[in-house]
Amino acid sequence: MDSSEPYTYEPLPKGKYIRVLDLLPAEHMESPIQLELRAVLVQSPMASEDAYEALSYVWGTGGVGLVYCGGKGIGITANCLTALRYLRLQRKVRTLWVDAICINQGGPIEEKNHQVALMSDVYTGASKVLMWLGDKRGRGWLLFRLRERRSWWRGPLPRAFDRRMYQVSVIFPRGWSV
Repeated sequence: MDSSEPYTYEPLPKGKYIRVLDLLPAEHMESPIQLELRAVLVQSPMASEDAYEALSYVWGTGGVGLVYCGGKGIGITANCLTALRYLRLQRKVRTLWVDAICINQGGPIEEKNHQVALMSDVYTGASKVLMWLGDKRGRGWLLFRLRERRSWWRGPLPRAFDRRMYQVSVIFPRGWSV
């Protein structure tokens, strides 16, 4: 891996195409993050070979990390890097959509605008939306620990929400932005 040479993004095809990343497996948490990028057509339901999970997280302000695609570096925030380390599987590829990587952040503004306009479709088309609140040392985990200790929600949950996602939306009533 040559971290001194940045990754060059391939242009996306015209239409409702996005990039997804195939997060390659690793035996050790500390191993460098390696991935492959590919274009998929956003549709609902997604074809099984194009299925992906979308990651929602706070970009954060601390530090910069590197992930590698084809041996070339892509700069991301430390929080994104930590999320990928925890989400990476040991023996299986995991397909994700992560805005900081799948949208060419240094590329043409037209592509960024087009990708941002597709975000609703990106999250709707995802097989699952993952919300990263931080590692076990962060305060995000406290949210779920509190919920485990006190049953403050009584009544049926809306079908459209995963139980934890609904609990988060109750505590944080303003919308999540990506």
